Amino acid sequence: MKRPIYFPLVFLSSLLIFIAPASAKNFEKEVTHDPQKVWEIEFNSVVEFNEDIKKSIYIETESGQHHPVNLQLSADGKTIKVHPDKPFFIEESYSLIITEDVYSVAGTKLNEETIMPFEVQGEYIQSVQVTLNPLVTNVQAKAANGVARITISINGGSEIALHEDRTRGIRGLMAGDEIQIFAYDQHEQLLEKQSYQVLN
Repeated sequence: MKRPIYFPLVFLSSLLIFIAPASAKNFEKEVTHDPQKVWEIEFNSVVEFNEDIKKSIYIETESGQHHPVNLQLSADGKTIKVHPDKPFFIEESYSLIITEDVYSVAGTKLNEETIMPFEVQGEYIQSVQVTLNPLVTNVQAKAANGVARITISINGGSEIALHEDRTRGIRGLMAGDEIQIFAYDQHEQLLEKQSYQVLN
């Protein structure tokens, strides 16, 4: 999905920077089923792309932490792709943030911060519930029709099948652990893979 962000005229930009108070443009929350979603930001001028741009374009979690991303500039210099370095977690909310400190090569500054919230939802894996317990933690997944089998992997380990009721008791799970959830059809074809982080 492309979201256009525009550099205003230099004169108008100067007026907004030095006279108008700082403002922010907020988009409606987007929903993606892709845990590796790449966001594209289009500008109407060539962007000044340097190390400082990483401080001005980033993805933030709901708790305020930066999700690791890699920025890629298009050949014409007017589009930046934001690639996640690791998958987004299912059922979690994020914000793509473009601060005012983005410049065109001509030195024109954005006139407002832009925030686009988004959430990752599964298409086949509808929800994941993990209830931490010091002895055995219950992991439960809900899936759409057409899902014949669900497996999970803890911190990149081997896949473990959930029972027919889509639950499984796991020993030793801790807050911060990452669970990968795999949904298969009746022919053992992978329908979807999502990631989930265990919270307190």
